[in-house]
Amino acid sequence: MIAVMIIMIACVFYVLNSWFKINHVIVKSNSSDVTAQQINELISKKLFGTFFTFNIDKIQQQFSTLSWVRNVYVTREFPDKIIIDIVQYQPIINLGNGKLLSSEDLIFNGYDKSGKLPLFNVPSNQLKNALKIYEQLKSFMQAKQLTLKSFTFHVGLMKFIFTNNMSIVMCGNNIDNQLSILNKYWTQVEQFESGVSSFNMCYQNAFTISKQ
Repeated sequence: MIAVMIIMIACVFYVLNSWFKINHVIVKSNSSDVTAQQINELISKKLFGTFFTFNIDKIQQQFSTLSWVRNVYVTREFPDKIIIDIVQYQPIINLGNGKLLSSEDLIFNGYDKSGKLPLFNVPSNQLKNALKIYEQLKSFMQAKQLTLKSFTFHVGLMKFIFTNNMSIVMCGNNIDNQLSILNKYWTQVEQFESGVSSFNMCYQNAFTISKQ
């Protein structure tokens, strides 16, 4: 009886290892920041076993070590297919020093590969306040067709530089009143022949301008 059981177990083991090899690995991703080389290296080194025996948790853990990866979902599709679904962070702000901020307000390791993210020069303990101010600025930028290049923030002092190289300096933590003044006179300012390179809003109910 024992001998028969051993033979049966051996047969099952042979079938599992011979008939259910993983022949197809499909990788899906919402971005291309995780490279094909990184994916191939992880799969070649960590994907062991057959359709039934390979360790899903282990492959998920390995992919999660990649800096741009937020979540990983691994599923089996009978009889020989493994599907790896990678959810990557979507960066919206460059924090400098190899740090990025995602659309979910999560900080992760990475560099601005596009060169188009606004650079925040902001102390880490003031990031929350800086993000609130940035949200206040967005409607103004959209109305004036401006794109933020960099934002330097210190308590009580802010400097915004836009991709057209125009800059705005503001004081205080509430910028609504300063934006209101700027909006009020924006049309007149645009009429300067040589253009305006900078605004200094650190005056009560007034501002100064510098021309190019």
